[in-house]
Amino acid sequence: MRRWTTAPLAVALLLALAACGDGSDDPTTTGPGGPGATDVGPPEAEEPLDAEVVALAPGEPSTRNRREVVVLDPGDPEAAAALFAEDERDDVATAVAGADLDGRTLLGGIVHVGCARASAVFVVVQDDVVHLRSEDLSDLEDGVQCVAATVTSALVAVATDDLPPAYRDPGAGAGDDGGEVAGDVVLVAATGYEAAAVADPGLVRDAVDVDALVGRYGVEEEAPALRSRVETGEEVLVAAVVGEACEPPVGGRVVRVDDGIELVPDHGDPGPDPEVVCDALAQALVVVAVAAADVEGVGTVGSAPADGPVGVGPVHVVEAVDVGAEPLAVVAEDEGGVDAVLAGIAGAPPLDLPPVEGDAVRLVFVVDGCQPGTGELIADLGAGTVRAEVQQVGPPVECEALAPHVVVADLAGGHAGLQPVTG
Repeated sequence: MRRWTTAPLAVALLLALAACGDGSDDPTTTGPGGPGATDVGPPEAEEPLDAEVVALAPGEPSTRNRREVVVLDPGDPEAAAALFAEDERDDVATAVAGADLDGRTLLGGIVHVGCARASAVFVVVQDDVVHLRSEDLSDLEDGVQCVAATVTSALVAVATDDLPPAYRDPGAGAGDDGGEVAGDVVLVAATGYEAAAVADPGLVRDAVDVDALVGRYGVEEEAPALRSRVETGEEVLVAAVVGEACEPPVGGRVVRVDDGIELVPDHGDPGPDPEVVCDALAQALVVVAVAAADVEGVGTVGSAPADGPVGVGPVHVVEAVDVGAEPLAVVAEDEGGVDAVLAGIAGAPPLDLPPVEGDAVRLVFVVDGCQPGTGELIADLGAGTVRAEVQQVGPPVECEALAPHVVVADLAGGHAGLQPVTG
């Protein structure tokens, strides 16, 4: 067996940092108060359940690119160990076989996928769905670009009475497949790993979405081919960064899962070499063209809401302002905040905006558009800039003249170095 990594030196350093906390190699490392506990806390606003960590180690990527927590049969240690990297499985199976689960349920799943490896796990329940959360790894990952992600998986024992009823039988929580959606692979492009907080681009429906996708991943040469697939409205593009092996995928396919769709990586025939073990996953942007009617009404696309942003951050507001308002592109914080910026824009309405999340950067633009609707942030990675573009909602309308609109958007933290420009 040969061991190799697709990760650059920066990733190797991050992994070393993530692994050198107290107890990081101890499978009993846990969140609140367990043996080998690290000096970390659960995610904010989430009260963790009491849990014993049976195993916390490098994980096996989900073949579905999913993060569901599943209920495992403690009488089948090998099945539980399959969630982990190959060279961890014997130790994990031994830990499962020796675990005292009286009155408790064995849960397993991926805790974290990112540039750094998790060293703690917390079990939280939201809307009767169980999630495994890592400690806050933002200090290790924010602003870091790595070519591939590392996976941390965990097995935890939780009091059965503390779990929602759906999580009390082995095999629960795995999700239901609804079949494959026919489509054509139109793009496979190598890309760096994006942090879990950055949603996949999801559905690309029109030329503005194409510009946002192209700018986010620097695939300008592919823009004409992508635009040609969406220009009639009969097709949309399903786009995601995927990869479940040491070698990058060569394609992908779209499948239905619950009320959404996911893009599953295709690693070719005969698939990844099982004798090759690596420390990180090689990933790629995969884009598949599907009939718009086949994905109408889906709620999610992989990690993204179907109506979420394609580009480098969400757009919150697109509102018309007075004719004659000057073009603008600023970081709100640098100008005294959003309210101060709006005060200088003729005809700008008062806005009720959500708080800025994490290390995102709030931007304010004044750009020309046809009518109020929505918009996208469009990056130019080569130039180090980002601009906003107004996007129509619904059937195209004829414009007699473009008019100025104020656009308020949040640039995702991983792209915070981009400078806002007007065009």
